[in-house]
Amino acid sequence: MKVRNINGINSNACYCKNWLTHWETFSCEKSSKCVEKTCTQDASVGAHVQKQDLNDGKWYIVPLCDHHNNQRGNELELYRLPKLVSANVSVTCG
Repeated sequence: MKVRNINGINSNACYCKNWLTHWETFSCEKSSKCVEKTCTQDASVGAHVQKQDLNDGKWYIVPLCDHHNNQRGNELELYRLPKLVSANVSVTCG
């Protein structure tokens, strides 16, 4: 799966401890490694991404390392179809 890393915004503030905790809570999984296909680093953040599918403009959260999280606007290929958790707090933790 390919996604584009986007900037999160403060007006979409998560009520969980942080975005990585948000991903763990709503994916029912524990984050460990960055989900970028070639990365072996530990996940350190819950990153805002959008699918490269032009028909889906929704924002999602995935676990990434700091290096891949700082590649905003770039396309990333994800390893093994990780769960995409909605970044829309009104349907999750809001």
